[in-house]
Amino acid sequence: MSTTRVRIDPDDPVTFPEGRIDPAVVDATTEAEIALQQKEDDAEAMQDMARYARRIRRRLGLSQMELARRIDVPHETIRNWEQGKRSPTGAARALLRRAIFLSESEAVHDSSRRGSGSLLEFASSAW
Repeated sequence: MSTTRVRIDPDDPVTFPEGRIDPAVVDATTEAEIALQQKEDDAEAMQDMARYARRIRRRLGLSQMELARRIDVPHETIRNWEQGKRSPTGAARALLRRAIFLSESEAVHDSSRRGSGSLLEFASSAW
Protein backbone atom coordinates (compact mmCIF):
# COMPACT_ATOMS: atom_id res chain seq x y z
CA MET A 1 0.00 0.00 0.00
CA SER A 2 1.38 3.38 -0.94
CA THR A 3 1.11 6.60 1.00
CA THR A 4 -0.06 9.78 -0.66
CA ARG A 5 0.61 13.10 0.95
CA VAL A 6 -1.84 15.90 0.30
CA ARG A 7 -1.34 19.49 1.31
CA ILE A 8 -4.58 21.23 2.33
CA ASP A 9 -4.82 24.96 2.70
CA PRO A 10 -7.83 25.90 4.91
CA ASP A 11 -8.07 29.24 3.10
CA ASP A 12 -8.24 27.65 -0.36
CA PRO A 13 -11.24 25.32 -0.90
CA VAL A 14 -9.71 24.08 -4.16
CA THR A 15 -7.13 22.15 -2.10
CA PHE A 16 -9.82 20.24 -0.16
CA PRO A 17 -9.84 16.53 -1.03
CA GLU A 18 -12.76 15.14 -2.98
CA GLY A 19 -15.26 13.11 -0.97
CA ARG A 20 -15.69 9.42 -1.58
CA ILE A 21 -19.21 9.57 -2.89
CA ASP A 22 -20.72 8.77 -6.22
CA PRO A 23 -22.70 11.88 -7.21
CA ALA A 24 -24.87 9.83 -9.59
CA VAL A 25 -25.97 7.53 -6.74
CA VAL A 26 -26.62 10.49 -4.44
CA ASP A 27 -28.73 12.22 -7.07
CA ALA A 28 -30.67 9.01 -7.77
CA THR A 29 -31.54 8.41 -4.10
CA THR A 30 -35.25 8.86 -3.50
CA GLU A 31 -36.94 10.30 -0.43
CA ALA A 32 -38.45 6.87 0.24
CA GLU A 33 -34.96 5.29 0.31
CA ILE A 34 -33.73 8.00 2.66
CA ALA A 35 -36.73 7.47 4.96
CA LEU A 36 -36.14 3.69 4.95
CA GLN A 37 -32.46 4.17 5.81
CA GLN A 38 -33.40 6.57 8.61
CA LYS A 39 -35.83 4.01 10.02
CA GLU A 40 -33.15 1.28 9.90
CA ASP A 41 -30.61 3.60 11.56
CA ASP A 42 -33.10 4.49 14.31
CA ALA A 43 -33.84 0.80 14.98
CA GLU A 44 -30.13 0.02 15.15
CA ALA A 45 -29.54 2.94 17.54
CA MET A 46 -32.38 1.70 19.76
CA GLN A 47 -30.82 -1.78 19.91
CA ASP A 48 -27.41 -0.25 20.69
CA MET A 49 -28.95 1.63 23.60
CA ALA A 50 -30.69 -1.56 24.78
CA ARG A 51 -27.36 -3.41 24.83
CA TYR A 52 -25.75 -0.44 26.63
CA ALA A 53 -28.43 -0.33 29.37
CA ARG A 54 -28.27 -4.11 29.86
CA ARG A 55 -24.44 -4.06 29.97
CA ILE A 56 -24.42 -1.33 32.63
CA ARG A 57 -26.96 -3.15 34.78
CA ARG A 58 -25.06 -6.41 34.56
CA ARG A 59 -21.75 -4.69 35.25
CA LEU A 60 -23.28 -3.23 38.40
CA GLY A 61 -24.48 -6.70 39.36
CA LEU A 62 -28.08 -5.53 39.77
CA SER A 63 -31.39 -7.02 38.76
CA GLN A 64 -33.80 -4.90 36.72
CA MET A 65 -35.82 -4.29 39.89
CA GLU A 66 -32.75 -3.19 41.86
CA LEU A 67 -31.57 -0.81 39.15
CA ALA A 68 -35.08 0.64 38.80
CA ARG A 69 -35.22 1.28 42.53
CA ARG A 70 -31.77 2.84 42.62
CA ILE A 71 -32.45 5.31 39.80
CA ASP A 72 -36.07 5.94 40.77
CA VAL A 73 -37.81 4.67 37.65
CA PRO A 74 -40.49 2.00 37.27
CA HIS A 75 -39.30 -1.58 36.65
CA GLU A 76 -41.12 -1.51 33.31
CA THR A 77 -38.90 1.36 32.18
CA ILE A 78 -35.74 -0.72 32.64
CA ARG A 79 -37.38 -3.66 30.89
CA ASN A 80 -38.42 -1.46 27.96
CA TRP A 81 -34.90 -0.03 27.68
CA GLU A 82 -33.35 -3.48 27.60
CA GLN A 83 -35.87 -4.80 25.10
CA GLY A 84 -35.28 -1.85 22.78
CA LYS A 85 -38.86 -0.61 23.05
CA ARG A 86 -37.80 2.71 24.58
CA SER A 87 -34.57 4.56 25.00
CA PRO A 88 -33.35 6.41 28.09
CA THR A 89 -33.38 10.14 27.55
CA GLY A 90 -31.58 13.09 29.06
CA ALA A 91 -31.10 12.67 32.79
CA ALA A 92 -31.67 8.90 32.73
CA ARG A 93 -28.97 8.41 30.10
CA ALA A 94 -26.55 10.60 32.04
CA LEU A 95 -27.35 8.67 35.21
CA LEU A 96 -26.61 5.37 33.48
CA ARG A 97 -23.22 6.71 32.39
CA ARG A 98 -22.55 7.98 35.89
CA ALA A 99 -23.65 4.67 37.42
CA ILE A 100 -20.50 2.92 36.21
CA PHE A 101 -18.24 5.54 37.77
CA LEU A 102 -20.24 5.59 40.99
CA SER A 103 -20.25 1.82 41.31
CA GLU A 104 -16.46 1.74 41.03
CA SER A 105 -16.10 4.56 43.56
CA GLU A 106 -18.59 2.91 45.87
CA ALA A 107 -16.75 -0.41 45.74
CA VAL A 108 -13.43 1.23 46.56
CA HIS A 109 -14.60 3.67 49.24
CA ASP A 110 -17.53 2.07 50.99
CA SER A 111 -18.62 -1.41 50.04
CA SER A 112 -21.09 -1.46 52.94
CA ARG A 113 -23.33 1.10 51.19
CA ARG A 114 -23.85 -1.13 48.14
CA GLY A 115 -27.53 -1.80 47.71
CA SER A 116 -28.64 0.83 50.22
CA GLY A 117 -30.22 4.10 49.18
CA SER A 118 -30.78 5.24 45.66
CA LEU A 119 -28.15 5.94 43.08
CA LEU A 120 -29.57 9.43 42.84
CA GLU A 121 -28.76 10.02 46.53
CA PHE A 122 -25.30 8.56 46.12
CA ALA A 123 -24.67 10.60 42.96
CA SER A 124 -25.51 13.85 44.73
CA SER A 125 -23.31 12.95 47.69
CA ALA A 126 -20.39 12.03 45.40
CA TRP A 127 -20.14 15.56 44.05
